Amino acid sequence: MQAIDGTRAVVTPGDWPEAGDLTQGDALPAYHEFGRVLEPWLDKPFNDPRFRVEGFTQEEAIHWARRFLD
Repeated sequence: MQAIDGTRAVVTPGDWPEAGDLTQGDALPAYHEFGRVLEPWLDKPFNDPRFRVEGFTQEEAIHWARRFLD
């Protein structure tokens, strides 16, 4: 975790991003744990009717945000 300023931080679950490959048994456990920590906040933006992710339906965007929890 690295502080950006008094109210923001950057959290990285490793030194380098991992692509992961479920067919090879690489389930990205650090990303799943990070997703579980963020879970209480994942749906909050989608509750605002003004929130949109261009090119995706609301259901697709929610699924993407919660992809490490599945």
